[in-house]
Amino acid sequence: MQEIPVNPLGFIAIVILGCAVLWSASLIYGRRRDVTDDLVKRTLNFIGWILLLMGVLGANCFAPPPVVLGVVIVPVIIVIAVFRFRRSERHALINLLAIASEREIPLPQALRAYAS
Repeated sequence: MQEIPVNPLGFIAIVILGCAVLWSASLIYGRRRDVTDDLVKRTLNFIGWILLLMGVLGANCFAPPPVVLGVVIVPVIIVIAVFRFRRSERHALINLLAIASEREIPLPQALRAYAS
């Protein structure tokens, strides 16, 4: 059986295609984050992220080991940091509501102060 040579630039093209699909989905649907049941939007996002992931992981097959570890570890660290930040915002809001109710401050006023 004959071996087919693999060109690393093909994986970069897959990454660009995935970015183009995600960008086109954001152009069509806007940047709103609300939950939607639109099957086309979900499908475009799914296909875009899969293409992006396949391209990045495929291109890493040709990269030295430290680059591969960096590509795997850095996104995990970013996701953990985002989740911790969101959790700290929720805790701050809950603490604000608890303190406002203890001191008998009107809750809408306290929430407006928190939002600004």
